[in-house]
Amino acid sequence: MGSKLFLRLKQTKPVLPQTEAFLNILVAADYFRQIAAKICAAEGINLTQHNILRILNGIYPDGYPRYEIRQRLVERGSDITRHIDKLVVSGLVERFASDSDKRLSITRITPKGMELLHRLVPKMDQGELQIAVRLSIDECKRISKLCEKIYDE
Repeated sequence: MGSKLFLRLKQTKPVLPQTEAFLNILVAADYFRQIAAKICAAEGINLTQHNILRILNGIYPDGYPRYEIRQRLVERGSDITRHIDKLVVSGLVERFASDSDKRLSITRITPKGMELLHRLVPKMDQGELQIAVRLSIDECKRISKLCEKIYDE
């Protein structure tokens, strides 16, 4: 086991290389998730809500139904309806009935939601700099390819 992971987990027994890779991915993801979560919390939202705002910003001025937002989320296990409800209450998104199917609700980012994202971009960029100061561009590309290889279905 790598010395950093060994110290981080206070592990004393050796593990398989696959287990080490798995644990390293989880620890690294948690490290960056905590950085991003702290940035979002300072603005009164969580990471899933930030992801929803980014998704909706990409389609603005249109919106998406919940199922489409869910498919695009980085972490898909969330209760999307609850997150959207909170964003509606805070005025960051709005819901309206679809023109083609009145049973379908569409969610769209509001100008207030876009302003929040605009404020978050430089802060999130600072979080991403945590990668840039530690890894070269080639290393980043290699990690991305390896991660895609892991979750490619």
